[in-house]
Amino acid sequence: MLQMGVRGFVAQANADIRAAEAAHQWRKAEQQRLRHPIALIDDLINDLEQLNLSGGRRVPLAYEPRLIQLRGMLADAIAAEQLDNLRARGRPVRLMDNLYTVQEALFAQSRPDVACELPQSDRAGMFPAA
Repeated sequence: MLQMGVRGFVAQANADIRAAEAAHQWRKAEQQRLRHPIALIDDLINDLEQLNLSGGRRVPLAYEPRLIQLRGMLADAIAAEQLDNLRARGRPVRLMDNLYTVQEALFAQSRPDVACELPQSDRAGMFPAA
């Protein structure tokens, strides 16, 4: 009778290990799925910063293929309203802001256990006036 109880515990432990491994693999795959769009957004932001620093007032239409690719990649992960804001021919700063918003949403999906914003009380003391 004692062996029957031990086998039950071992079987339960093995099932728990398999479930934990499956959950880990799913989280790892989800993070990998979001890495490519995040890298694409980083590249776009870098290019837009250069455009803005060089005095560009409008995002050229040459950016549109990359934005279309990004919108396609994120169609099932980001709200349609946010994706609609990812268009060329606007101001570089506005597009950068929209890209940062989308990127924050992706970070929130990839790490839901990490808080995205500091509490209001922590922000007040971050940068004291000199």
